[in-house]
Amino acid sequence: MPRDFVTNVPIIELPLDPYLSKNRKMGIGKWKYYKHPKHKKAQDTIIHLVRAALKGKTFPKNKKLWLYVYVYKSMTNSDAHNVIDGLFDAIEKAIGVRYSWFSIWCLDWAIDKNNPRILLQIGEMHELSTAF
Repeated sequence: MPRDFVTNVPIIELPLDPYLSKNRKMGIGKWKYYKHPKHKKAQDTIIHLVRAALKGKTFPKNKKLWLYVYVYKSMTNSDAHNVIDGLFDAIEKAIGVRYSWFSIWCLDWAIDKNNPRILLQIGEMHELSTAF
């Protein structure tokens, strides 16, 4: 685990589903593009896990939220930033705050072939001030 996670904000461990990536979000049908059903399933899993981990914690709707994202990838042929779009859409639905209020505190990655996952922290500035 990265050493600069903030200790007073819970770490949420999420599965890393390849369909969460922006590169696998859309499928091609006979005549048109469509949103892949496995992308929605991956987002629904994230929504459920974030809500369960936060246990009813609420965030203000008009203040910046900081997100710490650490992606454990199973291989090197994808980028950690490719999951941000799908992840932020799911977090927006889970906590009820528009993703335009999200700011990335840190985005980093490592290789873990046996257990690909995402570690996530969501907090306000006063919660994250211990990391300065």
